[in-house]
Amino acid sequence: MPDNSGLIWRCPRCGSKNLRVTISTVAELHQSGDGNFETSIVDDHEWDANSPMSCRQCDLIETAKDFDVETQVDATITALALTPEEWSRMTMGVHLKLIAYVHCYQPR
Repeated sequence: MPDNSGLIWRCPRCGSKNLRVTISTVAELHQSGDGNFETSIVDDHEWDANSPMSCRQCDLIETAKDFDVETQVDATITALALTPEEWSRMTMGVHLKLIAYVHCYQPR
């Protein structure tokens, strides 16, 4: 598996750490009588696991929880532990995102 040391989020498709996240903040709206307006930010920004996150490398857009490195590793380990019959029952009629890490060893 790739070295995830120090990473919290990475793209589940291409592995890039070049990401963007959609944030929320609070701003005051200042309106003038002539139809012009300005905003000024009055609070810090916030985002959570359900905030949209995107990869700047491959353009994948999912929620932040899909980019969480620990979630990706757990899903891979779970998938590798299933028998083909269990996998078939579990995935019937369900769209899944699967990341597979294949290790090839050459005999000595």
